[in-house]
Amino acid sequence: MGGGRGAEMVGRALDASARRLRALRPVLQGSPAMRQLALLCDDAAPWPADASAAAVLRYRLRQARAELDALQLGQIGAGEANAIGSIWLLHDHLAMLDSALGDLLANPAELAEALRLCALRCRRLALA
Repeated sequence: MGGGRGAEMVGRALDASARRLRALRPVLQGSPAMRQLALLCDDAAPWPADASAAAVLRYRLRQARAELDALQLGQIGAGEANAIGSIWLLHDHLAMLDSALGDLLANPAELAEALRLCALRCRRLALA
């Protein structure tokens, strides 16, 4: 996994995420509909120390997001707006965590090249 300040920032984000998710443990225990999410909240859940562990965690995150999607938010009654909002915030948090892990796993040189090519395309469009 990458080093330097970027990796340090991602590491802090992952630690903060772990604390937030662990705070949800009492709510999620015993909820069969959110089993994968509950596993992420477990104290024994391994937070990534290397690229393979980060890839495993990303897979588990995608499983947890699929559980949230399976709750079919569109079918929840209008009077349950707080439940919908809370679930969407949790979904957003998992997406942010997945993105942070992706940043941690990314090759900085490849990202820089992709951004350079994107900027070049934007410049060409602007000048067309």
